[in-house]
Amino acid sequence: MISLFKKKAFGLDISDKSIEALELEKKSGKVFLKAYGRAEMEQGIVQNGRILNKGALAEKIGNVLLKAEPRAIKIKNVICSLPESQTFIHFFPNDENIEQQAAKTFPINLSDFYFNFKEGFFSAAPKILVDNYLSVLSEAGLDPVALDLESASIARAFEGEMNDEKVVYLVVDIGSRATVLSFYDNKEIKLSAAVSAGGETFSKTLSQNLKMPLEKAEELKRTCGFDVEKRDGEIIFVLQGPFQEIINGIKDSVKFYQNKSGKKVAKIILCGGSSLIPKVDFYLTSIIDIPVVISDPWQGIDVEEILQKEELRKIIETKLHPIFFANVIGLAKRGLAENPSLAGPNLIPKKK
Repeated sequence: MISLFKKKAFGLDISDKSIEALELEKKSGKVFLKAYGRAEMEQGIVQNGRILNKGALAEKIGNVLLKAEPRAIKIKNVICSLPESQTFIHFFPNDENIEQQAAKTFPINLSDFYFNFKEGFFSAAPKILVDNYLSVLSEAGLDPVALDLESASIARAFEGEMNDEKVVYLVVDIGSRATVLSFYDNKEIKLSAAVSAGGETFSKTLSQNLKMPLEKAEELKRTCGFDVEKRDGEIIFVLQGPFQEIINGIKDSVKFYQNKSGKKVAKIILCGGSSLIPKVDFYLTSIIDIPVVISDPWQGIDVEEILQKEELRKIIETKLHPIFFANVIGLAKRGLAENPSLAGPNLIPKKK
């Protein structure tokens, strides 16, 4: 009888630079963190989301699961995300003839893509990309339940922050290469757009303008950022240039969505590595005039048992900021749903 009240699930996040696996357990209405694994990725295995070496990636995944702390992850059913840079998404208010609308909207040949649509929300990814991910997961001994979108899984990690169904939330994911803007209405993703500026852009601009090595520029970005009191405001003065592209993207997207939906964007949720640049949330709030927060993806998850394990405590408290866990937390949360395969976008083709 106890098993009826217990459910385990794990998410897998594969990026160019790392692999993360996280297991959650839902018991008596509470969610617990049970295991976590992470490994750096060498160059030449995954590049811009595309798998270059399937055998090496499958082996990496197996090692991450085996060496997870405080114990190995043995669950076979997995929720994995596809790279945002390789997917297409759009919301069509008129949900009739979605395929024809998509063919006119995107510069792609739909016959080369797997796609999924529900209540007007359309998502697609190249068949070769999806097939490669499914092949690798199978080689690693896993059974994929869903191939999710990064933007959808990240939002799931912050669902506690999006508790008002009458307003719209904008999640701004400032990654290393680009920034993804995702609008959530009634707790569902409705629109996503990308801006080419990201953390690497900031570092390169600092390096060029201040004539210093890239490593030094990275350090100043992380320690000074948008704090006007650091280095007499020199760093914020330089960062304003490349950050303006993100600001313009947010303003244009917010205006478009508010006019389209008739709803107000009530809050901006920052995530991604560059959301940790000092004072970036205060700087953005002062210009956009919408409240900006950096939320905690561990909200609603009991991590106390894990924190008793020294190695996990080091990872969670010192090595990585909680914001880096957002995507893999969202993936694992989906696995706890009553029907994970239908609990959001899923680009696994039905025949698979």
